[in-house]
Amino acid sequence: MSLQGVANVEAPRLYFIYPESWPFPYTPSVLEFYKSKHDFSFTELQTPDKALETLKRFARGYVVWDKFVRTSLIVAYTVAGLERAVIVSEDLIPMVEKAGLRRIEDFRGKFTGQKDIDIYTWAYKHYWDRCSKDFIVWLGGEAGKTMKPAIADFGIIKQTFFTDLSCEEIDTASMSSPTKILGEMKPLSMVLGWHSYGKDKERDYVKLTSHHVLRVEGLNTLPNMSFSYHIPTTPGFKFKNHHNLVPGKNYTPEKKVYVSCIQTDGLDLVPGLSPDGDRSPTPGKSR
Repeated sequence: MSLQGVANVEAPRLYFIYPESWPFPYTPSVLEFYKSKHDFSFTELQTPDKALETLKRFARGYVVWDKFVRTSLIVAYTVAGLERAVIVSEDLIPMVEKAGLRRIEDFRGKFTGQKDIDIYTWAYKHYWDRCSKDFIVWLGGEAGKTMKPAIADFGIIKQTFFTDLSCEEIDTASMSSPTKILGEMKPLSMVLGWHSYGKDKERDYVKLTSHHVLRVEGLNTLPNMSFSYHIPTTPGFKFKNHHNLVPGKNYTPEKKVYVSCIQTDGLDLVPGLSPDGDRSPTPGKSR
């Protein structure tokens, strides 16, 4: 994800094909669209080593995250954007040093035993002033041992601050609290990603962002945004709606059944959602 971000800063260079099990399963179809409608040609890179060797000229160095401290990876994404660095775990250091990249930051052991709020307070002190105030990434969604940071590449090209802080009111009283961070964003700026399913609820996240007049654009699983961001619309394409109502005209309902088709936010009706919108272990429920 970090290599994709640094490679795509100025142009669309690296595109990922995600598995069919991904929440957005259409990446192969979009790839074909770019080929047929925009005359793109692609070279398949089948290993991380090959990808790094091909695109290393766009990276200024690397940052090491601590595999024993999950939050260190989220902080590493902030560093990746600011420093144009790729992120590696300890076992991948030989690969990046073979490619000639220099070490910019090493988080191994730095945050051991610390709470997330303390880690983000440190990150706020060291990086916040340099981060975008037009975009910020809430790298939440899955929690615990799972992370699906597909939006991270776009956050990197925009040099955003990455976090997954709790948005519950009880957790908003520290220096690096969501209230302080969001309050320092520009009005109507974009909050990308999603809240952490392990820390708060959707209503807490949306309420807090709305309070600060910010726009939420989900989700953490949205793929290839750093690539598609650079692609213009197809020549001749115009955005338009197919309305069949005349503006200003009065309509009287007839005695019949009217059916309204509503499109959800891209995931359709997802099984396993609890009434507040978070994932639930109970199958068959949807909002």
